[in-house]
Amino acid sequence: MKYDDPQLVDRLAAAYVLGTLHGGARRRLEALARESLSVQQAIWRWERRINPMADSVAPVQPRTEVWGYIEQKIQSGSKHEPRVGQRLLPWRALSAALGLAVLVLLIPLFQPGAPQLVSEQLALIQDSEQQPLWVVSVDLDAGLIRSRAINAPAREVDRVFQLWMLPAEGDPQSFGLLPVAGGDRAQFELSPAIVALLQSSKGLAVSIEPAGGSPTGLPTGPVVYTAPILEL
Repeated sequence: MKYDDPQLVDRLAAAYVLGTLHGGARRRLEALARESLSVQQAIWRWERRINPMADSVAPVQPRTEVWGYIEQKIQSGSKHEPRVGQRLLPWRALSAALGLAVLVLLIPLFQPGAPQLVSEQLALIQDSEQQPLWVVSVDLDAGLIRSRAINAPAREVDRVFQLWMLPAEGDPQSFGLLPVAGGDRAQFELSPAIVALLQSSKGLAVSIEPAGGSPTGLPTGPVVYTAPILEL
């Protein structure tokens, strides 16, 4: 296998982070990552892309029958004491299924030409070194935009970070002030007019503004970050 092919390494790194790379292939990539900086960087890039997305997914309560199945397997396992490999089979199958489900959800992010019914959008605001700063999710059906600080940069006491939409035409539209403490969240309601503009927007931007936000309704300070909006 040509591990010097950047596209191949990128695909393997994506599968590794998603959990769909198994067995010898996974062990070989781990061994290669210990020796190759480019492989390490490919894995880090995918971790920065995918891991923050988990924070925007609401927890789902498993069905009752799932827990019943697990309890049944635990009880039967205590009687027969299967080999380690056999005990791990259900969990490997579950891991593969979960990884496949995540991959299916992420496919539209990397196939912009695929037809979609768009009701949710996501943006990951990063710094120049691709470190995630904020995750921004847009619920078009509910008319809400939510932001969460991941590793937001420190700011001066009298300065704030303001989030803007960049429409295809016209002036930037303010979404409000971004949270700065790690894990803090903010939520804003969107007017029908803004929801319509989001359908064709060019992305998001973050500017540094005086305390309380821009006094003019337009960015007055430097625009320090931009991010595309991904359709889920």
